[in-house]
Amino acid sequence: MDSEIRYIKYEAGNPHFRGKTIIEIKEDRTVIVSFKQNNHSKRYSNKIDKRDQKRLFEKIETVDPCSFSSQKEFVEPDDIEVCLTVKYPQKKCKLKFWGSERFEFKSLNELVNSLNKLASETSDGAITY
Repeated sequence: MDSEIRYIKYEAGNPHFRGKTIIEIKEDRTVIVSFKQNNHSKRYSNKIDKRDQKRLFEKIETVDPCSFSSQKEFVEPDDIEVCLTVKYPQKKCKLKFWGSERFEFKSLNELVNSLNKLASETSDGAITY
């Protein structure tokens, strides 16, 4: 069965510190990656392969963005806020967590790794992790 996900937006980082990466994947498989740091901004776009899109959406479903919530009570000063917005036909879910939390949840870590790889590939290596 195909995923019902219609759109995702992944945001990680701080534009006033080490930079903020934004990844958008649209229903037509268009990927838009933006990187913002201070007053500078770069934008890249490409298409994601259907199989890669399916695998990525399966990873998103494993994390369950409509019910996952951050477990952090105390955050390190250099930790980054991460936000994942997922749009379905009848609802929109927004998942927020701290960057260091990804290592506490295997499925979340695998998702973040996949999104980081997609950003790097879409930008032809200009964005690295």
